[in-house]
Amino acid sequence: LAMKTGGVPMLYIFSFLILSLNAFLFYKLLKKIKPGSEIFAVSGALMFILFPANTTKILLTYSFTMQLALTFFIAACLFYLSERKVLSYIFILFSLFLYEPVFMVFFGIPLLKIRNTENRGRAFLKHTGIMLSILIITFIVRKMMGEARISGMLNNFPGFAKDIFSGIVSGPLTIFKNLARTPFTVFREMNSADIVFMAAGFVLIMVTFYLTNTKTKTENISYTSRNITLTDSVKMILVSVILIMLSYTIPLMQNYPVTIEYGRMSSVHTAAVTGSSLLFGMICDLFVNSFRKNIIRTFALAVISINLSFIFAYNVIIQNDFARSREIQ
Repeated sequence: LAMKTGGVPMLYIFSFLILSLNAFLFYKLLKKIKPGSEIFAVSGALMFILFPANTTKILLTYSFTMQLALTFFIAACLFYLSERKVLSYIFILFSLFLYEPVFMVFFGIPLLKIRNTENRGRAFLKHTGIMLSILIITFIVRKMMGEARISGMLNNFPGFAKDIFSGIVSGPLTIFKNLARTPFTVFREMNSADIVFMAAGFVLIMVTFYLTNTKTKTENISYTSRNITLTDSVKMILVSVILIMLSYTIPLMQNYPVTIEYGRMSSVHTAAVTGSSLLFGMICDLFVNSFRKNIIRTFALAVISINLSFIFAYNVIIQNDFARSREIQ
């Protein structure tokens, strides 16, 4: 459709629309996970957009495969948390057809129901059983069709298990290192044009926080309710780490080392964007809500915006590198 209506430029427009849809759906997902916290939703959604560990999201090949897998995944999460579970399993099946690691993250989605303790164990076991059934049936069909990757996994199962263990350890560590190191990388490599992008990014991010009413007054919040919020946030941080680990549990399509941080091979981190964005949103929420005075909360939002603007500039630097690489080739 894109090629017929506008050629390659239209392909990029379609790609942009997919990325924009994913960002909007993820924002809605965060609002459903933690209602009433715009700081969590906005900062998490911004990290989802700017996630620096995966530098391939605007490339067409990845937009129409891995990013579409994320579209179906986020839609499945929204349906699951809205108790429309049949639809959720249909949509997550579509993501399995596109990119398996995204499907694996859905195993941990019931954990997002932090305060829903009624029959949680039974619901989680049922969910796990359904997910395993989908996965096993799909693998059997693919084996019968003679898919080489499935046969290779079965013929070298010890190596497959080793890759899984290595992934769930090295993958999250690479993500954390990348997030911590990105501002220093930008500071070391940026030029005058990057400074302009960074300043523009800072203004846009601060305006976004302001327009979404993140300056919530905390004077009327009791000590008890603050403790409950803190407990929920700590639980969500742990869940976020689990989701990141689940992103590396099926190395069928992840032929690249999980320690990679740059270039096309960084697509190995595509599925980890969900857990990483949840984690970032929760940390930002805790950070801002640890202050009571609005002026200090505004300063805290400025600190978050500066960090995100560094990541924004990093994305610009990476895309310029892609453009220079194309010219050289």
